[in-house]
Amino acid sequence: MWNPYEYPFLGAVIAVAVMIILWLFGIFWPEKRRRWHPVIPLVILAAALALTFFAQTTKEKITAAIKQGAKSFETQNIELFAQIVADDYGDTSNKSKENLLKYCQSVFPRAQVEKITFYGKEFDITGDRATFTVKALIKFGANSPVAQMGKEYLLLKGKFYFRRTSDKRWLIYNSEVLEIDKKAFNWQRLKSL
Repeated sequence: MWNPYEYPFLGAVIAVAVMIILWLFGIFWPEKRRRWHPVIPLVILAAALALTFFAQTTKEKITAAIKQGAKSFETQNIELFAQIVADDYGDTSNKSKENLLKYCQSVFPRAQVEKITFYGKEFDITGDRATFTVKALIKFGANSPVAQMGKEYLLLKGKFYFRRTSDKRWLIYNSEVLEIDKKAFNWQRLKSL
């Protein structure tokens, strides 16, 4: 079944169907036609559009968290990144949120990320847990040590594990580095660079 939050055209289809039904109703029973009947499809269409703009889906919330993480690397703002990481974070290399934040803080001056572009997103959402696998193209600043070594761009594939909190936010509680430049990678190899 289609989710009306993710597919706004569903409301438009329902509005057109109601409009056709009311038109046929007016043809077969003209004495029962009312002036306000044409307003009903417009109300349905407005409600469908309002639903898509004001209600945020789980995928949209997770994507917003990932974009916030990317923005934190582009602006070198560790506080922005800390907001999307769960307090009980732990992965194979960074055993705590504090270790992850220290590592990221140490990467900021070396990497000097200029832009992160996401593509190839995959979601697996089950209840209050979600897995988000993403590929990203990372562009380093021209003055960054990485770019000066001849590596201006980097392809990264990673997996993020999210958990929904009691206040309906999605926080990262684990992550994996899967590939760098289409070669198998992991956290240990990344930290050794």
